[in-house]
Amino acid sequence: MDTNSKQFQALLQNLTNSYVQFLEAVSPVGVGRELIIQHIAQSLQNLSLQFDSLNGKQASEFQSPKLEIMKPSDTSMDSTTIVETVTEDFNKNIPTTPNYFREKPDVNKNGVWFFDRVRPNDNPDKYFQLYTDGDEGEFEMKPISQDRWPYIFMNKDFLLNGNVVKVIEGQIVPNAESQSIGRGKIHFENIDGRMKWVIKSPCTILIKSIIN
Repeated sequence: MDTNSKQFQALLQNLTNSYVQFLEAVSPVGVGRELIIQHIAQSLQNLSLQFDSLNGKQASEFQSPKLEIMKPSDTSMDSTTIVETVTEDFNKNIPTTPNYFREKPDVNKNGVWFFDRVRPNDNPDKYFQLYTDGDEGEFEMKPISQDRWPYIFMNKDFLLNGNVVKVIEGQIVPNAESQSIGRGKIHFENIDGRMKWVIKSPCTILIKSIIN
């Protein structure tokens, strides 16, 4: 299979997401996300080399995904930088800047979460931004400042629902701020008789408590 093909990149992204969830579940307390991403990147590189060997190609000819490994002693990169480095080449057709925005997600009676009636115009009350290409896309929650956090907290059961937003670090407390760590996956499909952006995997955020 061509490693630059859309099918290969999608399969590799799914593998990475599953691997992250697995390592977060089984890793001992105190293992940072940096080491998890480092381990994933190293494992995928090894897997690429194994595929290379099976196909009888020379390593120099193999177009493997670009994965940069952070050395354990290197503390100059935070988790956001590492996640972006690892996933950088997995979704080459997804734009780097958002092209749609929405105030909140919606959910139907079957528990399917989605974004409906997205618009290209942005404003401070739109807390989610979408990056779409055709019927595929990604989304993330905007960074939330301390002054806007009370609204998020009051509506946490909806805006921070685990199907939409996963908190990687920190706790959902009354006084805080947040930043985006990773994008979630969305797909444009027919739900309840209309085309909507269905959430396939949640975006991830970091929450920092504010002590006054």
